Formats: sequence, C-alpha cells, structure tokens
Amino acid sequence: MVTNEYLRAEAVRFFEWYPFNLSRLAETLTPEDKQEFERGNLPSTLISAVEATWMGIVKTSLPWPDHFAAVRKALPSQQDYDTYVNCTMGQLQKLPKRILHAVAREDRRKLKENYAAFIRNGGAQRLKTYLSISQSQSLALNKLIIDAWGFRRKPGGGASMGATEIDVERMMLSALGRKFGDVFISSSQSQLGFMNQPVHEVL
Repeated sequence: MVTNEYLRAEAVRFFEWYPFNLSRLAETLTPEDKQEFERGNLPSTLISAVEATWMGIVKTSLPWPDHFAAVRKALPSQQDYDTYVNCTMGQLQKLPKRILHAVAREDRRKLKENYAAFIRNGGAQRLKTYLSISQSQSLALNKLIIDAWGFRRKPGGGASMGATEIDVERMMLSALGRKFGDVFISSSQSQLGFMNQPVHEVL
C-alpha cells in the first residue's frame, strides 16, 4: 500500500536528484527534441531516459531512512547496532564481517522490496507527473529571471538581448559562483549525489 509518507519521500528524493541530472540526460536528445523541451514539452525520449535512470536508482540505491531502518532490523543486538552506527564511513570496512554481511543482506532485501513496490504502484506514471511539475516550475522561473534582467523572451523558449542568445541557466550559475564561490555550487551537487550512492559503495 502506498502511503502519503511514501509518496512524499519519493517526491522529495526525485526533486533533489532532478535539477543536477536532467541537463546530462537532455544532452542525449536530438536537436528537434531539445527544441520541444525548451518550449515546455516533454519529449518521449526524455521521459524514457529519466524513467530508465530513475529505475536504476531505485534498484541500486537506498534512501537514507530506509538504510537506517535496514540497519536496525539487521542488527537486533544493541551492541552490534551501536558499533555500526557509531562507526565513521571511512572505517566501515574494518567492522566484523558478520555485521557488514547482515546489513548488506537487509539492504538488498529492502532494495528489492522498494523496486517491486515502485513497479506495482504506478511509479513510472508518477515520474511523468514529477517531470511535468519540474518543467512547469523551471519555465516559470526562467520567465521571471528573463523579465527581471530585462531580456527579451523568445516565442519558442529561451531569451535574447538583441541578436545575442542568452543561456539563462548558465548565467544564473555564473552569478551564484561570483556571489558564493564555485566551491559552494560543487559542494551542493556532490552532497545530493552522495545521498543516492549505490549501497555497495556506501557499505
């Protein structure tokens, strides 16, 4: 059964992943599909790419709350549990093998459970909804930025200043870099990426 808590956690995870990964997937689109995407539409090729990528994430990467729940279930001994949760990430491999194997086994069980639930409960259709919401928000934000900076909005999407094409996203990242430093942006991206590391890389 899909609960509101489950849907909320899934949506949060997707919207954390989406901003930093969509551009990579968009690069695989044909010029025609890119134009469709910039107009606010969702080409079927992009939907398929996002679906395939996200299915891989669900199949191989546990959200942190699920991982912690798996640890609790895998280690009923309070002493073993305390040993694991108080160990730093860099020292995990030095823990007793029985502890590591128990946690890895429960993580794999939970991954299979999550993947089956995603397929069974219409996860692919929800991805399309998330994509539509993200695209609408992105378009609205771009329009606000274009208007605020005094650029001209193009009918097919994008912006220009006279004959010069404006890359709004790159312009805003550049402005953030000047204000906060490139390290700030890189750090934000790496932290979000770390949250979706495959289990075998985390353990």
